Amino acid sequence: MPTLVVQMGHCFRRTGATGTRGEQAFATAAADSCVNFLNGRGGWSVRKILADDPRILYRGDAFVAVHCDGSTNPSARGASVGYRTSEGREFGQAWKRAYAARGWPGFRPDNYTAALSGYYGTGTAVAQGNRRAVIVECGFLTNPEDRLLLSGPDGPARVALAIGDALGISTGIDQKDEDEMALSTEQWEPGTDKWGVIAVPPVGGSLSVPPDGQAWLHLRVPHQTVEVHGLWSVDLNGAGALLLENHTLAPDVYHRWRLPTNCMQVSCLYTAEVPIAATLETKA
Repeated sequence: MPTLVVQMGHCFRRTGATGTRGEQAFATAAADSCVNFLNGRGGWSVRKILADDPRILYRGDAFVAVHCDGSTNPSARGASVGYRTSEGREFGQAWKRAYAARGWPGFRPDNYTAALSGYYGTGTAVAQGNRRAVIVECGFLTNPEDRLLLSGPDGPARVALAIGDALGISTGIDQKDEDEMALSTEQWEPGTDKWGVIAVPPVGGSLSVPPDGQAWLHLRVPHQTVEVHGLWSVDLNGAGALLLENHTLAPDVYHRWRLPTNCMQVSCLYTAEVPIAATLETKA
């Protein structure tokens, strides 16, 4: 069984090279998405590793280090890749094509900094015989446009699905499906079209999702913008995945997120300044 090694960039350092603000959280979410979407698909297994894990864990059949860029110039943006071998270059080019096909708008040159071309993680992977090794900088968290694409619930999924595409791992999730999974904001009243509406507990608890059904999570706050501190998560066949974290909810509209078809339950744990009206709608 081939193994994909996913290194969570900078995780979980507290001193030294700790990364751009929010980078460790994003890398963790992207690695979790790799497990959720790719592990067991096409015969592949996924191994998550930290920034400073033992060298032996870099052994496998493909290696990707997930990072985000940062800059003091807020206009700097774009994704990029770094590699050391021809196999890494091929993998990186395939990931860029897939990332673009799944909605990412632009890229910087390959290996355009010494940090990319000489990244220690790709060097360690190659030294361990894992020559199909890349570092992916998924975009700039310090750029408003890039951050918007990265911080939504489809941001980590886009990275993971593009990795799968680059390796020829079929997930059954195309761009249309991914777009439908993304969080959207709309003027929409739940309970229409014979959808069943289930109230989500305000703090803690969980709800089951019918097997092979469709489900949407809806959040609404009354009359004011609210910062939600905490998270919502989904259970994908027994593996947790981040859904929303510290998200800003605009007032008097429904914030809608379509759940993956292999979602088994929705859990919530959050605090907010005002009550949040939340419903889970399902259809078999």
